[in-house]
Amino acid sequence: MRSISKQHMVDGISGRLEMSKIDVERVMNAFIDEIKDCFRKGKRVEVHGFGTFFPQKKKARNVVVPSTGKKHEVRARTMLKFKTSKQMCIFEE
Repeated sequence: MRSISKQHMVDGISGRLEMSKIDVERVMNAFIDEIKDCFRKGKRVEVHGFGTFFPQKKKARNVVVPSTGKKHEVRARTMLKFKTSKQMCIFEE
């Protein structure tokens, strides 16, 4: 599977909507910034037909580093998770 860069997305969207690449990039950046702001506030972002972004708290835990065998503590943190909507699921046969 090949990954697509943000610039490739901007190029594709600008072609579909006949908008300038600068305007499309501004919209994408605003979308990403809005998700970040909601994440900082602990809110979920639901985009119907696409998916849901939500914060998930992880507890602190102790792990063993395989290469050294030393114990290491991983601090508690909040992760950003994404779950796709059913409309985005692609089934291969």
